[in-house]
Amino acid sequence: MALASFSSRNTPSAEERKLLGFLLDGSYQELDAYEDLDDSRYYNVGMDDPEFRNFAGIFSDKIFDIFYQFAKANMKKGLPLIIAGGCGLNCDWNSKWKDSGLFSEVFVPPVANDSGLAIGTAIDAQFHFNGN
Repeated sequence: MALASFSSRNTPSAEERKLLGFLLDGSYQELDAYEDLDDSRYYNVGMDDPEFRNFAGIFSDKIFDIFYQFAKANMKKGLPLIIAGGCGLNCDWNSKWKDSGLFSEVFVPPVANDSGLAIGTAIDAQFHFNGN
């Protein structure tokens, strides 16, 4: 998602809206199921393509919005947020979480790595055993 930080546009084109709808509809999509894949503007482009960088930013924003809407609807407002693992490298999202007003504070460990699995497992175990 680092490519998303090079985006200079945040409004999707009609083709991008269709592709976003396909990619974000459900939990898993096989790309060859996208009927316009061979004709897509993004078929076989590289990271140097400025429009692909723009699409990456738009895609990142849409994914963040899915998580934000879930957090807003389902999480207890005012609790702190701890970001662990590779997600800690996403400065744009970290700033959005901080600015969202949903959390009393947002903590990103100084050395982001794959510790998220261990932390998530510990939180799940704590909740399972004592309901907190």
